[in-house]
Amino acid sequence: MEGRFLIENWMTKEVLTFTGGEDILSVARKMASRNVGATVIVDSQNKPKGIFTERDVMIKIIMQEKDYAATKLNEVMTPDPIVVSNKESCTVAGDIIRDHRIRHLPVVDEEGKLVGIVSIKDLTGYFKKK
Repeated sequence: MEGRFLIENWMTKEVLTFTGGEDILSVARKMASRNVGATVIVDSQNKPKGIFTERDVMIKIIMQEKDYAATKLNEVMTPDPIVVSNKESCTVAGDIIRDHRIRHLPVVDEEGKLVGIVSIKDLTGYFKKK
């Protein structure tokens, strides 16, 4: 497969990550300051163990009337996120996003370690240029 079609060429490489023990207020502040819609929760080997999105803030925090200063990230993250290999094509990543109705997809290397994240917005740029 030609390199320019690989997801590693379209993903965001600098991912905002957390370990899961952080409170939602500090996480939301960091997400806002970095202007990102999702963060990945990683283990000690930098492997994704969860994902938390701006939509989760609305549905899991605000709508449930949780105390965002006391609620920990690992209590409300989506565990075991769907991931894609950095060697997959943008088309495969787009299919995963569409089929699972998600907006953000962590990207991992051959060892399962987080190397990036791809969003619908990232893929829109790919499909416009295709």
